[in-house]
Amino acid sequence: MSEQLVVFGLNNEEYALLVGAVREITKLEDITHVPDMPPYIKGIINLRGKAIPVIDIHQRLGLRRSRCTLALIAEIEGITLGLAVNEVKEVNTLGEVQPAPPLVSTPLIEGIINIPNRLIMVLRLESIIGLDEQQVLEKIAG
Repeated sequence: MSEQLVVFGLNNEEYALLVGAVREITKLEDITHVPDMPPYIKGIINLRGKAIPVIDIHQRLGLRRSRCTLALIAEIEGITLGLAVNEVKEVNTLGEVQPAPPLVSTPLIEGIINIPNRLIMVLRLESIIGLDEQQVLEKIAG
């Protein structure tokens, strides 16, 4: 069964999250850096009066960092957070999410969508943030 996805770019590669995992998309402006935070936390943003931690998804995926202009706002275990991305390419139903090949298997990847001239990796949101990270984010969000 095909799923509706939010497809976004990170360093010229395409990734996606299930549309149900993303609450909204917002411009990534005025990030306040928080001292003594793990390197995967870019800082916090003010979203309608609430402090939202922003995750550097490049760092979580082991990618070279690049300028992020948007945040995908999501919720994991009751914690609202932003995922910094370079661009949002589309919200669409693109095809069946297939399991990743065995050598590419990682808890971060839910599966892949292979369509002509495109390969999109579908991320597993719950795996991007582990239990230890959830505790850190709870402290930041207050």
